[in-house]
Amino acid sequence: SIRPDTKAAAMDNQIDDKIKKERLQGIMRIVSDMAFEKNQKLVNKTVDVLVEGEAKDGRLSGRTRGSKVVYFEGKKELLFQIVPVEIKSAKSWVLEGLLFSGL
Repeated sequence: SIRPDTKAAAMDNQIDDKIKKERLQGIMRIVSDMAFEKNQKLVNKTVDVLVEGEAKDGRLSGRTRGSKVVYFEGKKELLFQIVPVEIKSAKSWVLEGLLFSGL
């Protein structure tokens, strides 16, 4: 991309913004698809989640040891604790689960 005071800014044959956007969208699709496939491997597995707060829909929100975002039902008393959550569904950027039985 053209940024002031860079060698690229002075180069001939600049790539059209439309092509740049198409390339970026293609890369973002690939990354999203890869994340989705990787997250699918966690479905029906129990992972440790650090409870960080509440999601917009009222569920709890936390992160796995690998920093994946997880939403699940639970009490606010679990905030800032590490709890086991069974992953029930996975999207590219978010996992959804159930608090492991017994808590």
